[in-house]
Amino acid sequence: MSQSSKPTGYDKYVNYKTFSIAVVAFIILLLIPAPKSMLDVGVEYSAGQDHVQEFFAEQLFGQDYGKVQQWQALTVRILEANMLQGVLDRKSVLKRDRKAIQKLGIVCSEEHFQQYRSHIESLYDGDFSDLMK
Repeated sequence: MSQSSKPTGYDKYVNYKTFSIAVVAFIILLLIPAPKSMLDVGVEYSAGQDHVQEFFAEQLFGQDYGKVQQWQALTVRILEANMLQGVLDRKSVLKRDRKAIQKLGIVCSEEHFQQYRSHIESLYDGDFSDLMK
């Protein structure tokens, strides 16, 4: 007769067959690659404000963010704030007046605000939505 030892501690409560299925499922879940959209969000979050500002300045004005004029820098900051709030439509961006922009924490003069609005109005809807996405 073979003597089998009685399970002690947690061994008497764990069913190793079902536990191993859960462990294998978890490992498979970890091995699934992250989708491109999740990687984009991760890059935007980790690179943060500087990367987004450089991207908008390069796409809109063809210059680095540090070399653009004040109204262009204002445009970049407003578009970044809109992106963070999920306002990606040109019509919605244009609905915001100077007071709403100041509530976002962006201080601007009336002249720069008018230059920003005229530049956004000059963009086509398709180009603007491609830029914001």
